[in-house]
Amino acid sequence: LKELITPTRSGPIIWAGQEEFEEAAALLWQSLSVAERENASFNVGFMPHQLRDTSAPLQLIAVPETMLPRWRGRYFVIETSDAHIDLTEAEAYVAGDTTRSPHLSALLMHLGVPPQGITQLGMLQRAAPTAAALDQASLQEVLTLATILYWYQQMPSEISQQTLARLVQLIQQSDITELSRLGSVTDTMLSADALQQLAVATSEQLPRLVAAARPSQLTELLAWKKVPERQWWRRSLQVGIEVYFKSWNSAASELVVSLLEQPVSLVDDYLSLLPATQQVEESLMSSLPTSWPSQAWKHTASIALSRQWLGLHMMCLLRLYPVLEAIQQHLAVNSSPTNTAALQIAINYSKPKEFIAAAASLNDDRVTQLAANLCVK
Repeated sequence: LKELITPTRSGPIIWAGQEEFEEAAALLWQSLSVAERENASFNVGFMPHQLRDTSAPLQLIAVPETMLPRWRGRYFVIETSDAHIDLTEAEAYVAGDTTRSPHLSALLMHLGVPPQGITQLGMLQRAAPTAAALDQASLQEVLTLATILYWYQQMPSEISQQTLARLVQLIQQSDITELSRLGSVTDTMLSADALQQLAVATSEQLPRLVAAARPSQLTELLAWKKVPERQWWRRSLQVGIEVYFKSWNSAASELVVSLLEQPVSLVDDYLSLLPATQQVEESLMSSLPTSWPSQAWKHTASIALSRQWLGLHMMCLLRLYPVLEAIQQHLAVNSSPTNTAALQIAINYSKPKEFIAAAASLNDDRVTQLAANLCVK
């Protein structure tokens, strides 16, 4: 009907008989704009010559079937046998046909709050089939249902609580791809209590997924741009990553290396959770690639310095600068007269003559002694 009754056509549309005419008129009215409603008319007609305006486009006229022969050939007639597009559940609900809106009608009955307009009905229509088959729905479908229910009615209801419980269950069974869908939820799309339950489930599931996933998958999950609207999501990831880092292994090293390759602003809060232990430092030193962008080396050097990992710090400087400059920068932060382990790394990563030449230019007893040992050898 909406396609037929437009300002671009001329003349009325004739509805054969009166069966379902009221439903058709109600549905059409819902789809018309304010301006179109001002010019629309719905009538019962008998004789064509009684029409006041034969060219007005926004007319829907019900004509008794016995009178139709007088109208056919002159105006467009929707016959009783004409096929039509099936109504959506929202359209059927507006027409009062609950038999053709079973999911939407059931959901509205559970909510107990009548819709305020066609927009609300349209949104609920999207989620109603999920509510009717909650046990079989996917994480994305249940997440959509949860956010629509909160948008429609912020007070908790039985159906919203069931939806939240199912969502938590799906998170506990999710893989990396499914879990990442939660990142689309902002802090205002669900209640604070609901977000807290999702955050706990996410932070508990993440360490299990991290252990089995590829670093590239994890980086894609973690390196979301930090935005104020998704603080709940970021915090839940941080908690999960911190738990994973505490049970350090070689896979954790690979993940950190992958994160270090990302822009600092995207991952600095995760890397700040690294345990400041010698095990972690040694693991990272053995995992770093031989060829890396300079920005990644600088990022790693900054992390190493914040953890007082002087060996890793020295290693990064040697990748960035000539031997003399690297040692100079390292000595500026390593003032302990007995700490030579990091300087020993400089010997391992440079030629003996380069280290000895650097020592001759520096006034540091530790470097001088190490260079003397090299000369003896």
